[in-house]
Amino acid sequence: MRSRPLLLALLLLGTPALASSPRTDLEPLRWLAGEWQGDGPTGRVEAFWLPPAAGTMAGVVRRIREGRVFGYSIAVLSEQDGSVVLRFKRFDARLAGRESQDAPPPRRLLAISSSEVAFEGVRLLRTGDILRIEFERAGERADQLQLSRVTRSRPAAVPASAPEPPVLQAAPGATSPPARISVAAWLAGDWTGQGLGGVAEEAWLVPAAASVAGVFRATRGGQVTFYELMTVVEVGGSLVFRLKHFGADLRGWESPERAVDFALVRSSRSALQFDGLTYRRSSSGLEAWVLVGLGDGGTRSERFLYAPRTP
Repeated sequence: MRSRPLLLALLLLGTPALASSPRTDLEPLRWLAGEWQGDGPTGRVEAFWLPPAAGTMAGVVRRIREGRVFGYSIAVLSEQDGSVVLRFKRFDARLAGRESQDAPPPRRLLAISSSEVAFEGVRLLRTGDILRIEFERAGERADQLQLSRVTRSRPAAVPASAPEPPVLQAAPGATSPPARISVAAWLAGDWTGQGLGGVAEEAWLVPAAASVAGVFRATRGGQVTFYELMTVVEVGGSLVFRLKHFGADLRGWESPERAVDFALVRSSRSALQFDGLTYRRSSSGLEAWVLVGLGDGGTRSERFLYAPRTP
């Protein structure tokens, strides 16, 4: 029995002599979908995973230390070559990348069961609604993190009146109105719907440390077209919607140091209108509008319609 820890360490370090990855799809990992939170050695960790679709799962991670956001991550599990791989990227509180713009190397699957999954350097063990994560580093003691599943009632929100026009643009030199992150609480939850001619999905964490954070997945014809890591944060007494785009392999569309910012133009109890981007609660769920650039230099308004995901 004493050989098991050594064998496990070798597995997690990805020893070249290991056998090929187990053949599987993402269905055994469907239990990972949903919201998780817990305290670790470097502060609080919160995560929200979208369920399997188009051969992928996508998640957002927010790390909080001493009441401030320490960083965000986007993680993707993908079916590849008859098995599953893990990719992730890390960012600071302003969404500046800690890695390059390139696609991160995939971490190979080493073992999988109904209660345990191991990739190169990362191991997840599930006991009921408790998830323990171990991160292995060569020559160092493994870091451990324990998360608990979170089940929430969807925040109540009165449907907003349809804005006219649906997307506002800030006047040159305009000052954003005062707002706190609490006005974005109704974003929290798991949403699925239509947009850009395909399926659009979003999952948002609740407000904490002057921010909300979410992950977006767009699919068409059973294939992922792109992902987004999204945040709404307090800046200068107002709010900014800040995001980064990624291809299906998590290659960044923006350079590591750059994010796309939308300054707040107007807010209400159940609507946020940023410069070129609108979110509002509708009678059926959630509606979003964004100005999309055209090849001729013009723009068009693109609409996304979401409903709460049913269990």
